[in-house]
Amino acid sequence: MVDEALPGPRAVSLAPILANNFVGTLGFSLVLPFLVFLVTD
Repeated sequence: MVDEALPGPRAVSLAPILANNFVGTLGFSLVLPFLVFLVTD
């Protein structure tokens, strides 16, 4: 029961973390130029 609630490092997949990081970076790369356009315009 404890192993199911707290999985070891080998049981944790990096895919969700990489996907979250990719989506965050993509969103930031889309929002930042738009904000720069609003400020400079």
